[in-house]
Amino acid sequence: MTPNPTVAIVEDVPTEMQEKFASILSDHGIKDEIDTITMVHPPELKGEHMATATVYVTINFKDATKKPKNLFVKKFTNSELFTKASRDMKIMDKESEFFNKFLPACREFCAKFEGCKDLLHFFPACLYGDENMVVLENHVLDDEFVMLSKEELQDLETAKHVLGNLARFHAVTHSMVDECGGRDAFLSKWNLVCHEPLMTEDNPFVKGMFDNGLNTCLTILKGVSLPDAKETATKITAMIGHTFTGVMKCLAVSPEDKVVLVNHGDCWNNNMLFKIDTNSDGKMVIKEHMFVDLQITRFTSPCVDVTYFLHTSVKSEVRREHLKDLLTHYHSTFSGTLTRFNKKCPNTFEELFSDYKSRAYYGYLSNLNFFAMIGALKELDFENMGGTTPEEMVEGFNRIMNAWIANNPVKSTKMAQGMIDVVKEYGNLMES
Repeated sequence: MTPNPTVAIVEDVPTEMQEKFASILSDHGIKDEIDTITMVHPPELKGEHMATATVYVTINFKDATKKPKNLFVKKFTNSELFTKASRDMKIMDKESEFFNKFLPACREFCAKFEGCKDLLHFFPACLYGDENMVVLENHVLDDEFVMLSKEELQDLETAKHVLGNLARFHAVTHSMVDECGGRDAFLSKWNLVCHEPLMTEDNPFVKGMFDNGLNTCLTILKGVSLPDAKETATKITAMIGHTFTGVMKCLAVSPEDKVVLVNHGDCWNNNMLFKIDTNSDGKMVIKEHMFVDLQITRFTSPCVDVTYFLHTSVKSEVRREHLKDLLTHYHSTFSGTLTRFNKKCPNTFEELFSDYKSRAYYGYLSNLNFFAMIGALKELDFENMGGTTPEEMVEGFNRIMNAWIANNPVKSTKMAQGMIDVVKEYGNLMES
């Protein structure tokens, strides 16, 4: 039976895990006697995270006057194959290293400069992290943060807010490279944070992932009657067989690259939290923003993060009409933050734009792949998806996607138009 996507799923908390939660609270000075511990898979997060599961843990105390403690926990899914792949990629180890060691080191660096102590305020408080799970404060239940709809995507002001924080984080990690004595020393010290977990030649889950997504795009395009659908399908068909090589080229760095730093690695709507308000006109206003899911951090050009974010999380019309404005905002924030650290920005805007164009294929391809699956994420049960091999899991994914396409003709047509538009957009960018 397929779980009801609108109902929270309660999961039993093993005794060993209960003891771990009690130990974590004790380490943070909370030694009150625990009454009950509940763990739920919130329905609003179904389909929001794939490599690991996100659960809310609520700890109630014997003393009923004491407020329950809410935790935001990342753990492995119940799929043995998915968990093995995630462990092989060391994604939980990476996130734990990020929160336990790297982020504190970054904050220690910032504190050396006037007014910069709280510069990296846009990361959640972490209580614990190891190779099995990461435990964060639950800013959703306790502090009114929300996740924006990935289908609606971000408007211009929201995108600028995120890009500003991303630029500040990038500026800090760029400065940390200098602080360590250069790239080689930095890579040696922060090897796990910089380690590429996903896009590797020996990862069976990704070698055919992009081609598989493009084939789904072709299935959608062939089922609609839209101007330019056939031409778009022809261009996408020509990409198949070359996508993984193209992505690896986008991620690669060379000694000639002026700016290489720690990327978030998966900087899109799913991995952000927002505290929002409304102005007098009833328009949504972003008050605060946080990055979460630091599981695939990588060491590469900042434009990899930027193009991925702009293509997966920002309204397409905003990206097309305001690309230079968005990149200017990013660059000015990046440069301004470096100035606060008494450093000169190593690249001009023109150099940033050139680098962005050379790596935009990654965002473009990611955009097409998101079109291929975004509408059906709520119906993809990664917790219980069958299959004992990567190939079988891909087959299961394709069955779900094909059924979704057949059952959602209106949404499929809208997605097809989005594919047509983004293919034209990328062509125009390459010609600019």
